[in-house]
Amino acid sequence: MRDESWFDTYDDALPVAGIDERLVGGTLRYRMGGTPAAGNLRGKTGTLTGVTALSGYVTDADGRELVFSMISNNYLDSPRSIEDELGVTLASDSEDSAAAAVCPRTLRAPALPEGVECSWVKAC
Repeated sequence: MRDESWFDTYDDALPVAGIDERLVGGTLRYRMGGTPAAGNLRGKTGTLTGVTALSGYVTDADGRELVFSMISNNYLDSPRSIEDELGVTLASDSEDSAAAAVCPRTLRAPALPEGVECSWVKAC
């Protein structure tokens, strides 16, 4: 996409995390404020019943532009805080210091019978 003549227009149209102005921050205006992702992470959110996504671009602490995508399906609790943690972690990452792992605070997967995938029973 970067090689397309319209890429800059596309990139400029993406919502920017933590920017209060509605036409700039869009669906990300109240997210990741006061963090390294604010004013940095540009992305598109998406939701359907039981599905949420955040995909986009963010520049890390070393100035590298990263591309990311996170899609959650059949979640038990809103994964928005995990999406935000991922964005902040990516924006904070540096080759000089390892970023903290992003993972759910609690695991809800019960012991399942052998051969049963946790998403089949909405247990993960």
